[in-house]
Amino acid sequence: MNDLKSKSNIKLMKRVLTTYELRKYLKKYFCLTLDNYLVLAYLDVFKNDEGKYFMRDIISYIGIDQSRIVKSVKELSKKGYLNKCRDP
Repeated sequence: MNDLKSKSNIKLMKRVLTTYELRKYLKKYFCLTLDNYLVLAYLDVFKNDEGKYFMRDIISYIGIDQSRIVKSVKELSKKGYLNKCRDP
């Protein structure tokens, strides 16, 4: 393996380990999964006066499976982080 590839692999492993540590920290101190954190981060970045957000926007911005986002929204709603409702 050449030097450039090995440096690239080392950077990738550092990112993976950082993500793993972040997941452990979120779980231990906040009882949140990484998916839950990503949803909350989206809501914080895209605050609006009405407090309404569309699921399709969250899914397209975060870029993970719809089922995982739906599960996170349900969990966050149960924990009181947000109120979930449907448009009339």
